[in-house]
Amino acid sequence: MASLDFYAVNEDITRVIDFVLDSGYVVYETYSGFDQELRQFSSAPEVWAAYEEKDFFPGVHAMLLSLLHKSVAGKVLVRRIDLVPESCNGHTFRYCVEGWGLMNLHFGGICHGKIITSSHFGHNSEKRAQKWQFTYPEYGATSAWDWKEIAKLSRSIQYQIKNKLSASKSGSSPVLMAASRLQLEQGYELLMN
Repeated sequence: MASLDFYAVNEDITRVIDFVLDSGYVVYETYSGFDQELRQFSSAPEVWAAYEEKDFFPGVHAMLLSLLHKSVAGKVLVRRIDLVPESCNGHTFRYCVEGWGLMNLHFGGICHGKIITSSHFGHNSEKRAQKWQFTYPEYGATSAWDWKEIAKLSRSIQYQIKNKLSASKSGSSPVLMAASRLQLEQGYELLMN
């Protein structure tokens, strides 16, 4: 399973999303809002507006996106999740998007106080997907995905984050430009999720 942890704030998130969209990805929110349809985004401002909505705790925003590139094929499943209204403030459903070769981008960002929480990029490997394919037959065959192309696309996103958009590192995790400025100039702390 390929993965990369990094630190990003608003300007950085916009740059990552612009790169992803300019590279031909379809960008979904991984989980819809309660009682809402699943959204697909076509611009960084759309993603940013959705990110601002995802206020899990006062002053804490986070968002999980799923990326699909047209060159990798494979089955993508949009699944309805039925909720228990008594346990979810009256909400009855939400949706999620799933598939063996989807890539995931989880954006953390500025948390309450002067804390920047980590962001994460990752996806299944072919080996991991094959191990689990009989547990999730609804996802279809893992062989329907172009795993060499997924690896190539993954390297491209990771290269962009590590080498083009980062200004420093915290351990092995890239700190993107705007997040680095906040850390260096205003004393923001970096927090790994």
